Amino acid sequence: MQTSRTLIQKYYHVRVGHKLAGVIAQVDTVSLMAARQLGCDFCAVFYRAENNARLIPVSYQYGSHLSIRGLDLLETTWSELDSDNHPPLRGLTECAAAAAGKNTDPFGTANGFACRYLYPVYDEGRLCAVISGYWYERPAAIDRNAEIMLDLLAAVLKAALAIADQLMEVENYSTRLSEMLPVFEVPLQEMKFSELVSDIVSRASHMCPGAYVFLLSRSNRSGKLHCNEVHGEMSPSPELVAYITKTIEPMTQVDGEDPDGDTGKYRCRDLS
Repeated sequence: MQTSRTLIQKYYHVRVGHKLAGVIAQVDTVSLMAARQLGCDFCAVFYRAENNARLIPVSYQYGSHLSIRGLDLLETTWSELDSDNHPPLRGLTECAAAAAGKNTDPFGTANGFACRYLYPVYDEGRLCAVISGYWYERPAAIDRNAEIMLDLLAAVLKAALAIADQLMEVENYSTRLSEMLPVFEVPLQEMKFSELVSDIVSRASHMCPGAYVFLLSRSNRSGKLHCNEVHGEMSPSPELVAYITKTIEPMTQVDGEDPDGDTGKYRCRDLS
């Protein structure tokens, strides 16, 4: 019998998977329309999520008769772009200029393209996507109607990729939240209280990626607070453990005059 955690995660994966597939199909359609509007031999769309500094490829469009090499060069170029200090400029540039050191486009030169056209897409002043087209033979100019159509396609692209971001965020949250469900399914009569607390702390660390989760306890003999367990992606330094313990110590001092044994401000209680 599958646990509720597994069932809920499968449910969200299926729901999000179908919706995400639809968004990807929309992005591919937009990039195909952009390629046809430009009349280019190769078209690529790169995207940068709101919480990400890197541009990642989301769609490539080119004829099946073409042999495209060095896609990793193209991906590296955009992933390492410092868009804040060196934003991409809209317009045509010569790929051959890279050999003279005037431009950096190893992908274009590796495939023998004559030129490329960049169309940066901004959302409230932040670069969120780049549409790039490549030609083996330089076009006379980019048609004004094509640029107007690109403006409309960019709006569709932003909307589609924003939905994709939201879907991934919902799935991530739902998956992490479902990590806690097994806690409510454990046979309590078969577990010690200390084991249950340890299990909860361990699962809580999965809900907070990138964070440390400490389990501290006070010694009955010495009365000092010490660290029992630490959960996280990496092991913390002894200095960090000592700092956390020292910082938490005042918060756990129970007021002896409080009949409930409550620290009041921090709501810490003795669980013994």
